[in-house]
Amino acid sequence: GPEYAAAATVWLALFVCYPFIWASAMFYRVAHAEGSVGGYYRCEIATQVITLAALYYAVVVRGGGAQGAAVAISLSAIGSHIFIVWPLGLRAVGGTWRRFLRETLVPGVAPLIFALLTCFVYKWFVPLDSWFAIGLGSALSVIVYGVIMIRLCLDSLDRSMLSGLIQTVRRRLLGSEAVTG
Repeated sequence: GPEYAAAATVWLALFVCYPFIWASAMFYRVAHAEGSVGGYYRCEIATQVITLAALYYAVVVRGGGAQGAAVAISLSAIGSHIFIVWPLGLRAVGGTWRRFLRETLVPGVAPLIFALLTCFVYKWFVPLDSWFAIGLGSALSVIVYGVIMIRLCLDSLDRSMLSGLIQTVRRRLLGSEAVTG
């Protein structure tokens, strides 16, 4: 009902920042491996201070409640990663923006974008008034996500590993003679 409508905004706001956060997940490990933890932790403190300031503004100054807090957390995480974490991480690994976009960000976000578009188109044509309709739409978006991930995001090593996994599952489910014969 309407009393829970704000939960969707909170949920969406908290999850939308994950592609930005996960795109820099290795920065922590690289900084420790290189022994340059001082720069990493200064970066981490800066992002936390920015988040706290955004939360204070959204909740205390603007009175945004849970929705304001979720949006503040997400926007501060996205901004901090784009303008602080990503440049430092790229510098740490000697990376370039072009390679980062091509090998990390686009493959990481493309399946989500296509799955979301599928959800919006599905909702446009099918009323979400039953659990079956919701389940069917969810299944369709998961299938689109998987197809896009396999077609656009896997490199040759990923494809080889996936092929090996499929062969192993076939052998275990069908027996080794059914797969080889």
